[in-house]
Amino acid sequence: EGFAGRYNFIYVPVNIRARKPFFYAFINFVTPYDMMRFVMRFDGYSEWPAANGQSSVTERSRGIQGLESLIERYRNSPIMHPEVPDIWKPGYYVDGREVPFPAPTKRLRTPRLRRQRDAPSEDDHDA
Repeated sequence: EGFAGRYNFIYVPVNIRARKPFFYAFINFVTPYDMMRFVMRFDGYSEWPAANGQSSVTERSRGIQGLESLIERYRNSPIMHPEVPDIWKPGYYVDGREVPFPAPTKRLRTPRLRRQRDAPSEDDHDA
């Protein structure tokens, strides 16, 4: 779709207990123009293989903005714990290639598992 190398961070939060994604993602684009192109292309998109006819919605985050802030947010998160599979962790990219995520600056706590009936919360993305 023309977005290769135009993002530097991707994270698809996972419900660790259920081992399934929450069906949304955080993406940081290299430039505001790249973000606007992405929104124009994917807002309302409905041709996903497993979308069951549902359209995607794109939203600009009201919270953390920018690569440095995202790295600081997640580098010490339980989601980065060695027991968590790498595929469930945020991806950090430079010039279109995944590179190692910056090391934590604190001891990582082990992810907590929530009971299945509990609604997803902010802690669920952190593990």
